[in-house]
Amino acid sequence: MIFPTKRLKKLFHLIHGKGQEQAWTSQALADRLEVTVRTIRDDLKKLDHILAGHGGSLESKRGRGYSIRVHDAKRYDELLQERQDDRQKGAPVPGSPDERIRYELFKLLGEPGHIKMEDLADQLYISRATMNNDLKIIRQILENYQLQLQIKPGHGVKVVGDEQRFRYCLAEYADARDEELGPEGMTAAQERLLCPIEPAHIREIVIRHVGKQNVRIADVALKDLITHLAVMVLRIKQGHELERFEKVEANLQDQQLAQHIIQDLESLYSIHCPVGERDYLLLHIVSKKMTATDWNGLRSDPLYVAVQQMLGHIYDRYTYDLRDDDRLPNDLYAHLKPMITRLEHGMNMRNPLLGHIRKYYPLAYEITISAVKQLQTYVPHEINDSEIGYLALHIGAALERKYQIPHRKRKSVLLVCGSGYGTARILESRLRSLFAELEVSRVVSLREYEEMESVPEDLVISTIRLRESKGKPSAVIAAIPSERDMATITHLVRTSDEQEEMTLLRYFDPALFMFRSDQPDKMTLMAEMSGALLEKGIVTEQFWPAVQERERMASTALGRGMAIPHPMELSSTRTTVSVCLLEKPIPWDEENEVHAVFMLSICKEDYEQAMGIYDLFVELIRQEEQLESLRSCGSFDAFAQLVCETLSLKSTEVY
Repeated sequence: MIFPTKRLKKLFHLIHGKGQEQAWTSQALADRLEVTVRTIRDDLKKLDHILAGHGGSLESKRGRGYSIRVHDAKRYDELLQERQDDRQKGAPVPGSPDERIRYELFKLLGEPGHIKMEDLADQLYISRATMNNDLKIIRQILENYQLQLQIKPGHGVKVVGDEQRFRYCLAEYADARDEELGPEGMTAAQERLLCPIEPAHIREIVIRHVGKQNVRIADVALKDLITHLAVMVLRIKQGHELERFEKVEANLQDQQLAQHIIQDLESLYSIHCPVGERDYLLLHIVSKKMTATDWNGLRSDPLYVAVQQMLGHIYDRYTYDLRDDDRLPNDLYAHLKPMITRLEHGMNMRNPLLGHIRKYYPLAYEITISAVKQLQTYVPHEINDSEIGYLALHIGAALERKYQIPHRKRKSVLLVCGSGYGTARILESRLRSLFAELEVSRVVSLREYEEMESVPEDLVISTIRLRESKGKPSAVIAAIPSERDMATITHLVRTSDEQEEMTLLRYFDPALFMFRSDQPDKMTLMAEMSGALLEKGIVTEQFWPAVQERERMASTALGRGMAIPHPMELSSTRTTVSVCLLEKPIPWDEENEVHAVFMLSICKEDYEQAMGIYDLFVELIRQEEQLESLRSCGSFDAFAQLVCETLSLKSTEVY
């Protein structure tokens, strides 16, 4: 075996992968493999040692991260061939608990009769106690798909339920969960689970006919379609055909695509697909394809109207004005149209980016959760986390387009110019080209400036010396700015950033800080934190029910041991963040344990300034050492010092 651990295999695959645009810095690798940066660095040393014996070495470049330099092509090719041979041999026994659960789930779903769990435990070399614990997890998984585990004494267990639900469950858990991808984009585990069906052959069929019919399907949706087709063929070969399935409204192009794919699958696998299977495939095509739309005729479409209401809500609730974005309404509409079909039929298109979105774009995700409520009158179905994540990508992209940075708005600038508007326009253009984070809102003369009682803009930049700054950071530069002037503006922006960041401390209250050595359950802890806010008069009686409602909509866990429970509405008398640090982590949802809880109660009046709090959370996630230090902050003073350090460091590591 070339690589002694599975993580080293994944690490090699990521760095070796050709044509990847990802810059694999140590931080990016740590995020992808869900370990610390320190662990990744240790693994990189081990990988470099392995490569040295096979004609290669690791090298790192600023801005590009890690890559592999090949010194001896022949020896390196031998390494690749050995790795491919290892993949083809496969692993007879699942390694990690997650892989074992998936294996057991597939075994139960594919077995026509009852199966004795003690026999399965012996096959997997695990104890009866471990098998019983696995069974509890499997029962919960099955309940999510309206499937039941039927127990028959003396015979074992059997899964019962609707065939459509069987397939949805199989497709979800057959999907790729690791990075050890094969040449056709499928994992070794996925290939074993779907054996004897080969997803690579199905992929060839789908891509050929999608191209011929000129149907557009996004890469993630295409992969999802291939997985569902593989499961469909597997179930048919096991004797579970769908004789009838509800009719789906589809155009001639989609019907022809479904028919051609069915014909090729029947020929390849020597199966017969009843009309129900054709309708089942048609549903997946309609729910995954990118629809061609006449955008000019959409103004009166109820769904398009609902999209506009979403954007209006974002402006009213968060003051981010995306209503004039030409691209966003169309992008949201294009996603929502097939999404509604998926929701109507209880389908789930897994979002592989969901965890990343929650961690690094919490504001865009939060805005989306709130905006989605505006769709409830048009979409009478619960919109799941995966779909919310996809919508958050569109809204996050729009925030990037208009406000340049994902977590906060651009700084507004009042430009004071004493040499005429022609010069002012040149200076304005120069500022916009060099400082994406600045937006010149107005250009005024010195006289107009002196007559102002106050300045609403964030910064003042002037070409003439000012008698007073009117309480805002200011700088004086030449009408045709030099390099030195540009450095002056850079310093002004950084100073303003630092001032804003340090003012975040005013939102934290020593009386609302806790360090606990016990392990309260999630709801009890949130109720206690909410009660403390109520006792101090910061929130009303409606706060706690609103926090619970928000938590029901989607977990507020950010990952990396942090959670930010909060209500949907801005109803606090003043912005405050209640903090509870836990010596021992507590379960927060099915995937996350939490050791740091930040309960947000935000006041409408200072909402925009308070959004810098999200920067703090993102920086804590990025800065591994700071996040580790958070665990040992036993006092408010230690916590406050950590906040200042985290914001001043502003993660700059490239590799």
